[in-house]
Amino acid sequence: MNRRHMLQIAGGAATALSATPLAAQPARKPRPRPRTPAAAPVRLHVTDWGVGRPIVFLASWALTQDIWQYQHAHFIEAGYRVVAFDRRGHGRSDQPGGGYDIDTLADDLARVLAERNLTEVCLVGHSMGCSEIVRYLGRHGASRVAKIALVSPVTPFLLKTPDNPTGVDGALFEQVRAGWRRDFPKWVADNARPFFRPRPPRPWWTGPAP
Repeated sequence: MNRRHMLQIAGGAATALSATPLAAQPARKPRPRPRTPAAAPVRLHVTDWGVGRPIVFLASWALTQDIWQYQHAHFIEAGYRVVAFDRRGHGRSDQPGGGYDIDTLADDLARVLAERNLTEVCLVGHSMGCSEIVRYLGRHGASRVAKIALVSPVTPFLLKTPDNPTGVDGALFEQVRAGWRRDFPKWVADNARPFFRPRPPRPWWTGPAP
């Protein structure tokens, strides 16, 4: 999917929400949905390192928490508690046959926060991780959350509809899914370039050659 198109849709939200302090709000009861095997709790691989005020990192779609490893090391050394997890279907977490709707993913985040009794949390998300943060706040409130930081966010609802005229046409989603079914590695290779630099913007090693 075209990255620029996605960022145009979400650009306004990035300015308004990035690293925005949140006043404590009462949690709202999540909308009920039918209980199915797909919605049952799954085992999530979670890392929980350091002490201090917690920062919870959420990765983008198709990537694991390891994408944040440099930030993890930095904030642990700075005196923070760093928590991150692989979302369901990713990395070392369980891979159920369903339950990948945004409500369930937001509920998985809620479970991670509740099981560790995390409060005064800063939630940091990238791309799809931002969608999970926004939907979490809508479903569970901000009583556990102090701040959020949304990096290159994708909004929770992308489909173009009469009441969401700036969304993405459904035909584009079907086109992308068809490409995944034919040759997913080729799709990744064809679309990776806008997301990665060919080399670091400055030398990362300033000492003698290893």
